[in-house]
Amino acid sequence: MHLLFWLYIVALLSAAAAVAITCFVQAQHHTPVARLFALCTAALLLITLSLVLQHYALLHLGELRYRFSVFALVVMVAGSAGLVGTAPFLYHELFGRSVGLPLRLAYTCLATVFLGLAVSLFFRSGSLSILIALNLMLFGTVGFGIVYMIVRYRLIGDRRLRRAVRVVVAVFALFTPLIVLDAMLMRLPLPPVVAAFEGTILPTFLLIANVLAIRFASTYLNEPPYVVGGRISCSFRSTYDVSLREADIIGMIVEGKTPRQVADALMISAGTVEDHLYAVCRKTSVKNPTQLVNLIREHRGCDISPSRGTPPARDPSRARA
Repeated sequence: MHLLFWLYIVALLSAAAAVAITCFVQAQHHTPVARLFALCTAALLLITLSLVLQHYALLHLGELRYRFSVFALVVMVAGSAGLVGTAPFLYHELFGRSVGLPLRLAYTCLATVFLGLAVSLFFRSGSLSILIALNLMLFGTVGFGIVYMIVRYRLIGDRRLRRAVRVVVAVFALFTPLIVLDAMLMRLPLPPVVAAFEGTILPTFLLIANVLAIRFASTYLNEPPYVVGGRISCSFRSTYDVSLREADIIGMIVEGKTPRQVADALMISAGTVEDHLYAVCRKTSVKNPTQLVNLIREHRGCDISPSRGTPPARDPSRARA
């Protein structure tokens, strides 16, 4: 039990470090994805803190154990509700996708229902149906993110983001069955050597998740976005040696214009636009203009959306075919 408590303490310290680093990154760059990532790490910090409080109550408290456990439950509800309410938006923002009004309403309703069920739990203490519903919603939110990452994987332009997605999916694929198995084994009589390590899978998972969050925030998020003020940034140009003309063309494509519309706006031929597009594709090591647009959109939470009424960017390779 003491080993488990101190393992949760280490996980809590790593969660606090993840929140601090992510907030620092948000203060430096003010990107939507950094803000949402900071909120998710803060929610994970509250969940970890709740588990620490629960184990502290079991180890050190007597008559105050019940009240302390209720406080830990409040912290758990706050963290879980925060995760359910912000994680779906983070998934979209991380890949440069805007959240439309229908999805925004759906995610908000999900968080509201979760919070309502959590509050009702205090009036119906120990209700198994409410606990099952809350866990399904919480793990369903996380599962939705994993599925979303897998579906979007082939469209990711940034190689580091692709690597981060692979690591996250692998960690969840490894630990999910282990956490379930560990929870089942805690109800069975085990040899003393094995029993000493029971329940350690969850804090180990939280520790690894926080370490990954620290690395992701301090490296991938801690850079300026590729679009600033509606224009391709100097960071993108210097990173990939992109000329001003290429940056102008790419900026219009990211806004949603077709190569023909770009050609008309710049008074050049459509073939020249396509040549510039594929030149930038080679410089950025992406396969096609679609991945190039995704690379720019998803990078550090740039905020560019196709203007209303403007058709989405067309893959010039299809036009040539």
